[in-house]
Amino acid sequence: MAGVTLTDPEIAELARQAVDSVAPDLPVHIAPAANDDPYRWGSAGWTVTVGADRRVQVWVPAEAAPGWVVEEIAVRLRADQQ
Repeated sequence: MAGVTLTDPEIAELARQAVDSVAPDLPVHIAPAANDDPYRWGSAGWTVTVGADRRVQVWVPAEAAPGWVVEEIAVRLRADQQ
């Protein structure tokens, strides 16, 4: 689906779903890329950080597939917990 992008509520839901599948007690923080910066290059998206110490960080481009978002966050979180 060209041109379809995730929204803030969708990324929040997907990130929470991923974290809940691995470690439901960890907090999730989502920081959107500034869309108003005329000097910013690259695609719009979010940085998802997990944990109070924010050790796990995942850049999620707006064009990412929902399944990829959940899997990528979960995989990185599992790797961090080993």
